[in-house]
Amino acid sequence: MCSSDLKHFQVSVAPGTTLECGRHKFKLSLCAVLPSGERTPCVSVPVEVRILPDLQILPSLAHFGDLKVGESREQTIVLASRSGRSFDVPSFESGSKNVEVAPLASNEPGTRVFRVRFKASKLGSEEGDVRFKIRYQGEEKTAAPRLTETAVFNVRCFGVQ
Repeated sequence: MCSSDLKHFQVSVAPGTTLECGRHKFKLSLCAVLPSGERTPCVSVPVEVRILPDLQILPSLAHFGDLKVGESREQTIVLASRSGRSFDVPSFESGSKNVEVAPLASNEPGTRVFRVRFKASKLGSEEGDVRFKIRYQGEEKTAAPRLTETAVFNVRCFGVQ
């Protein structure tokens, strides 16, 4: 879009659907055609984008600070689709015997809620994680849902006496 002074332009850039998650840097070559038909010289513009996975975990991690050895704390977390897509969590597993996970009821579409409990088992820094297998529902009713993502939630504490 061109401003009335013919010197300022507004450009919108959107990533393609095939762009993978992560950071991407590239340059755009922009040339404008003024209302008079005159073509401006091309300008190279650097663009940097960060594509996020559709699924997010809120909060992104739990840090319980100081916990007495044997003491436990829990956090309620929400898995949510940024785009609102329906999904299931067919399985989840903990990387530590000190992390327990339990699903909770959720009324919001495109979300799943879990309780994560962490028990300090030693002195010093300790962490564990939970891996959630995410299966998105197919767009067509005849399409079988497919496994598309694994989301990881990290839990940390510092064991004290």
